[in-house]
Amino acid sequence: MTPSELQTYLSKMRDAHSVTNYIPRRFTAVSETGEVALGEYRFRGAVNEREPGFKELLRHPRLLVLAEPGGGKSIVAKIAVQETIKLRRIPISS
Repeated sequence: MTPSELQTYLSKMRDAHSVTNYIPRRFTAVSETGEVALGEYRFRGAVNEREPGFKELLRHPRLLVLAEPGGGKSIVAKIAVQETIKLRRIPISS
């Protein structure tokens, strides 16, 4: 991919994944086995200082977002594309 093609691709990704109404969220990180230690468990509405922010999550090579319908998974994916571009990485998204 030439630099010009890359810039065109990133511009298209930015436009296709734009978000206007995003409220920053905190996330709960779990191990690859899916286990959450009892001390790390977060009840709905309570804030835990050890919850990673979004930019911290993007440092990991894999990310899985689970939520109920309407829970904001698509918005999180769009923000991931935007933040990945800001980190000078190339997002791959359909």
